[in-house]
Amino acid sequence: PYTPINLNASMQADEQILFQDEFNEERTPDYHSLFIHYEKRYNLRRSNIILFFEIWNTYNRENVETYFYSRVNKDIGEIVYFSTIPVAGLGIEF
Repeated sequence: PYTPINLNASMQADEQILFQDEFNEERTPDYHSLFIHYEKRYNLRRSNIILFFEIWNTYNRENVETYFYSRVNKDIGEIVYFSTIPVAGLGIEF
């Protein structure tokens, strides 16, 4: 939940002003992302080697975390979570 921003008051004050009587009354859009993980294990005598590859937020959905007042644009902007991130790694188990 988030508290909505009073755009007119924010523009006049040149800073973010919230509707205090509507504390946490609004909801951001539904959050959804897809994480894909692939790993390959190599079994050795006394240890294992694990190679892995992941894609976070696979289809690059822009999930809104919150909103803010932009002094530059004189408008309400969105703060979004991360975009698609590829991850690769190596693990060793003893």
